[in-house]
Amino acid sequence: MFKDPNSNTVILASAQSGGSAIHIIDFDKSSWKKEFEKLDPPGKIQTIISNTNEIRKNLKNFKKPTDQFESAKVYFMTESRKDKSATAVINNIEAKYDNPIFLNGGHFDKENWDRSSMTSEVYKNKRDRRMKYKLTQDEVLEIITKKHNESFGKGISYWGGHGNDPYMYQVSTTMKGLDIANGKKTVLVYPEVEDHSDEFKFVMNDLILPLADYAKNKNGNLYMRNKHLFWQADVYTDKWEPLVSGRYASVFVPAMEETTDKSMELSFTSRLGLWASGSVDSWGARCARDNASFDRLRQHSNQTLPNHFLKTMVYSISSGAQYINNFSVDQDYMSLLWELIAEGALYVPKRSDILSFSPVHLSVNNPDADYIQTSSNVKWLTFFKKDGDNLDELAFSRLNGTWPGAPLTEWDFSRYAAGAKERRLNFIPKYNNGMVLITPPQNGIFADKNAVRKPLVDNIHPWYKNILKEYHTDGKKYMSADGKEIYKASEYYKVIEEDIKKNAALLPITVSGNVGWVVAQTSPKHLRLTLVENGYINPEEATAVVKFNIIRPIKIVDLLNEEEFKESKEGTTEIKIPLGGFRFIDIELDKAL
Repeated sequence: MFKDPNSNTVILASAQSGGSAIHIIDFDKSSWKKEFEKLDPPGKIQTIISNTNEIRKNLKNFKKPTDQFESAKVYFMTESRKDKSATAVINNIEAKYDNPIFLNGGHFDKENWDRSSMTSEVYKNKRDRRMKYKLTQDEVLEIITKKHNESFGKGISYWGGHGNDPYMYQVSTTMKGLDIANGKKTVLVYPEVEDHSDEFKFVMNDLILPLADYAKNKNGNLYMRNKHLFWQADVYTDKWEPLVSGRYASVFVPAMEETTDKSMELSFTSRLGLWASGSVDSWGARCARDNASFDRLRQHSNQTLPNHFLKTMVYSISSGAQYINNFSVDQDYMSLLWELIAEGALYVPKRSDILSFSPVHLSVNNPDADYIQTSSNVKWLTFFKKDGDNLDELAFSRLNGTWPGAPLTEWDFSRYAAGAKERRLNFIPKYNNGMVLITPPQNGIFADKNAVRKPLVDNIHPWYKNILKEYHTDGKKYMSADGKEIYKASEYYKVIEEDIKKNAALLPITVSGNVGWVVAQTSPKHLRLTLVENGYINPEEATAVVKFNIIRPIKIVDLLNEEEFKESKEGTTEIKIPLGGFRFIDIELDKAL
């Protein structure tokens, strides 16, 4: 914004939503306020809006295929109903469909309770300075009762605690809240619960695990909205073994809060890996305004066109995400997402439906302490070590706050597996050779022989039987399944990269281009290919090159606009993805899988 000193005008240049236009406001014109209200940004923003409107228009004529499998349920935990048009969409969906489900979510004040008997001095004295601790137990339970009564039987979600203070309510209060639900859904949100110290064992044994046990038969979930490396590092430490084992698969929901993070392609496949392995039955995703901040020095992110949210959610939900914790920006715009799920155009797969997992997966065991410590603090630049960080040969590298936007090392998993080039905002990663899952160890000395969960191969699509290949890492180096051989990340990555490329040919379909992609079986002879343009804050029209490896399609059609595509002699087809857009492609096969 610039006030011209020589005239009564203000020059507006650029916008938080990514607009690059220049607008001049002339205060000498009496109509300037009305003109400003109707200001219609040209360029990319207008194209994105037009493309989104085209998808919405095509959806009105869409009819779900009669043989399509039933989608998994999606729970929108925190959608605002303040916008009248968005409320109308929610009401229409709830009247006609049973998916998605809108929970009654939101914050309320915290309990003021006596912590004197707590044996952990650290957690006895923790408080979240942003919160008001003024409620009695009875007052908390009154609020929970009211929220359930207002949920029309759908259920509720609320913060159970936070890393700043996991004990915002005493355990008995939260348990009584689960009793009040009387079988209705309760999602307890726990953001940023991350503590590498031994002190956290107290929290696990006194709060997390007792609640998980109690929630098992109460239709309750613990939505662990963690940060940074948690799902590819901390979760594989001893404290979290009960989660990884699958003992509480129906309770824990791995989710992310990715403010200033630069490793979305890692957290995404790590949550998928826990889900595919059977450690958890569901996983979650979240969009908030500060998702677009990857550099703490440029923290403020106030986008008003949430197209990056919409694309991220289409990609995440088409990959199986069921618990959605979004912040409201433009509910009218985002209501398209709800309608896509309700109408069945956006298919929500079970883990056994997905056919875009790479046959190669990477298992994490006993995460290296230096890897956890040096990679967890993503905020500050002052940790840089000229003779340290730049030379570290980690399998997952350049993750702390000294590397915003930095190019990846040649041996970094994010480069050779996910197709990323730098530490930035890879919310919709490419994974051109298939999603390389980061999983619990399946074989060898690192595998949990007493795990409740089934082996990975028994949880996912039968297609993967006899073709899975496992590698092992502690985040810093690689090792053999028996632990006897240790391999440097800067050398051994070549072996894994070559295996990923070679085994991609075993998948029914692979996709290259600047797109995120998911393949799921939707009926015996049909696959759903979801294609999402992957520019997060720099959207561009994209071309997806779809390669048919083993299967033979007899029909390839866009489900919304009915455009048909043909397979070339080389076994490929090219599909254009509009700026800021996505497509749902139905692939009919010559025979059932």
